[in-house]
Amino acid sequence: HRVDRRQRQMCIRDRSVVVHKNDLPRWGIRSNTGNLKSNQILSLQGDVLIVPMEKGNTLSLSTEELNIDLDKHMADTDKPVLIESDFTELHAIGMTLNLDAQQANFKSQVRGKHVPNAQ
Repeated sequence: HRVDRRQRQMCIRDRSVVVHKNDLPRWGIRSNTGNLKSNQILSLQGDVLIVPMEKGNTLSLSTEELNIDLDKHMADTDKPVLIESDFTELHAIGMTLNLDAQQANFKSQVRGKHVPNAQ
């Protein structure tokens, strides 16, 4: 399936979603299950994994549930979130993610560690 909204599109294949902006892939998202509510909210459940599609980026975000507003390009969860990269690990409860700006805001209990210049 393909949904095109204002030069942005979302391709859905076998529980996997690729979010595009201006025909360029921005985010890869997968989950165990999902459904589309009111033709606007994509609700994903079970082992939700979000990864940026840019080369060299090792960041990943994981949670158990995620709702994506297809019109606003915003993702939201109240469940625990884990963000990992090569040198960073962050835990939080709840998150709002602006898919266009690639910016996350965490709701509560944020804790993490970062090892600068680790090899």
